[in-house]
Amino acid sequence: MKISGKICGQLSFFMFIVLFTCCASKPAALESRPKTNNPKIKFAYDLEESLKKGDYEKALALFDTVKEELKNDPQIKNLKLSILISANRIKEASEYASELEKENPGNTDIMFALVMLAQAENNSKKKNMYLEKILAKNPKDARALSEQGMDLYNKAKYNEAHKKFTEAYKADPKCINALIGLARVNYMQNKLDQAEANLKSALSLEPDNNIALAELARIKSETDRMYEALQDIKKAVDLAPENTSHWMDLASYNMRLGKKKEALAAFTKAIELSPDSHVAYIYRAGLNDELGYKAEALNDHLKVCELYPSYYFACEGAGILFWEKGDWKNAGASFIKALAKAPQAYQYAMLTAICYAKMNEKPAAKEFMQKYIRTIDRAKRPTDYLMCRLFVDFAGDTEIHSKASAEKNLTNRGRMFFYLAIFYEIMNKPKLAETCYTEVLAIKNPSFFEYRLAEKAMGSVKPK
Repeated sequence: MKISGKICGQLSFFMFIVLFTCCASKPAALESRPKTNNPKIKFAYDLEESLKKGDYEKALALFDTVKEELKNDPQIKNLKLSILISANRIKEASEYASELEKENPGNTDIMFALVMLAQAENNSKKKNMYLEKILAKNPKDARALSEQGMDLYNKAKYNEAHKKFTEAYKADPKCINALIGLARVNYMQNKLDQAEANLKSALSLEPDNNIALAELARIKSETDRMYEALQDIKKAVDLAPENTSHWMDLASYNMRLGKKKEALAAFTKAIELSPDSHVAYIYRAGLNDELGYKAEALNDHLKVCELYPSYYFACEGAGILFWEKGDWKNAGASFIKALAKAPQAYQYAMLTAICYAKMNEKPAAKEFMQKYIRTIDRAKRPTDYLMCRLFVDFAGDTEIHSKASAEKNLTNRGRMFFYLAIFYEIMNKPKLAETCYTEVLAIKNPSFFEYRLAEKAMGSVKPK
């Protein structure tokens, strides 16, 4: 099981704490590599170089090259454990952690690694057990308190989470996770100024913390500081290019700034990192469509239908694009799928019947609509019923025209005139069809997708 970005961030922090303890020096000391005969320091530098490149396999291989006395150093063993976890070798890490726990039953670093492993395995019972063990040994362990706070935060128990994060912060004012946790709670409680202050405190301690940068960017994006937000999230992406959420945020902020191609590239990167993320496909489909990349947009909609079948808007989107290509068979199939998920959306039934009619299969259109119309409660949905009868009887247009003209709701009005226009096209009355399409296009700020189809139709309707 792949470990989450959140867990990786915590393990990275733990990992480097151990690394710098091994070196008995501050992080800045690793910026330049001095000549040394100290095997511990040499090992630390070699390891740090591999970790910077994200080469966990090379990093782990280094443990086989060290001398026996160094290999048996408890701090080195703890470090190996953290790297195994960061490399997502969960099974191997679990077995190794169990060995270390037997050797050092009271070691809180090992127990915290086991907390992370339990979370990676979605074993909340095991995770809580180890958190309690840590806190029984040290009630002021800021890591454990912060993790409990995050669990409460994820359950939307914000007041309780705030207390835990505050407790962790008081125990260790330099605990980054406590500060980020406080920021998240304050954000959810709409205390944006406090959340921003928490994040700035975290960044003053750890300027390159990608999570804090991303959270700060979110606050700035919601307080009309979009260009600042964009700079922060770009830095977060540079620091953690494997974090899908950062790429999603980068795409979102670029979209809000009108940088559509940059947003498209960011969504594409998010999809490369998380190919099963239907959300990224949904947004990319819309962007591809706006930019005129119709084939790509269609593929994205179809992928969403595969990954997230209950999201019927993807079926709708695919249907529209098939419709615009004149592929009535696939358009109809897409609208049938949308209708299955949203049976009250009569427009999907209308479009399916129309696709049959466009393929010169009026009997099939009538049969389909006859079945669908039985599902409509005529007393509660009289207009829907009347509209659907249009493609059962292939008559009744005069009454619908009268109702459409009197309709005040612009979406309902537009839809009624759109389907009337299609009806007239099928009945070979292009002049009447054009009149109805004109009524549709007269609506300002349309909020119904049929408007788009009306725009395309007006390019092909030729009155006699």
